[in-house]
Amino acid sequence: MPELTFKEKTLRTAVMNAMTSVIVDANKIGREAALKDLVAQYKETGNKSFSVFNPDGDKVAQITLTEAKAESVVTDHGALLDWCREYRPDLIETVEHPPVEGWTEVRVRPSAVEHIAADCKLAGDSFVTDEGELVEGIEHRLPGDPTKFTITYTAKDKGLSLVQAWRDGGIPLQLDPNLPQIGGRP
Repeated sequence: MPELTFKEKTLRTAVMNAMTSVIVDANKIGREAALKDLVAQYKETGNKSFSVFNPDGDKVAQITLTEAKAESVVTDHGALLDWCREYRPDLIETVEHPPVEGWTEVRVRPSAVEHIAADCKLAGDSFVTDEGELVEGIEHRLPGDPTKFTITYTAKDKGLSLVQAWRDGGIPLQLDPNLPQIGGRP
């Protein structure tokens, strides 16, 4: 095969970039649809991990849902700052900004939520102190459904053998009608 000209190299680069965009978009849509199915299976069976097999019955991958975690979040920065001023001034810091038009900012420390969650009691979605005082401006949110998943391929080639099996006709699936034929036809 002769050496490509500069023009051909730039054209190849542009085509491959366009193909990548098409594949990324199709994969995003496919993953969103797969996530719905995976979450439905998770709710039905309680399983968060699913084995993937090729038509010959060989395991080729593992899909695992990433479970959401409960989190404590600031819902009202001003209310939390006021509460910290009264009850936990140690969780407040003063930040002096360099002069552009210089200003000094008083704010709740980034670690405040972690400290409050550790030091206070959870009452529903709110926190209360040992004295029963409601902590304003922060709430605890329970996890929702999983929002993402990971795929781990059995082969150490990051799924390349799976793609090759598809290209060779060993996996009779149409991935997406908008996807280009990988490798093209001579």
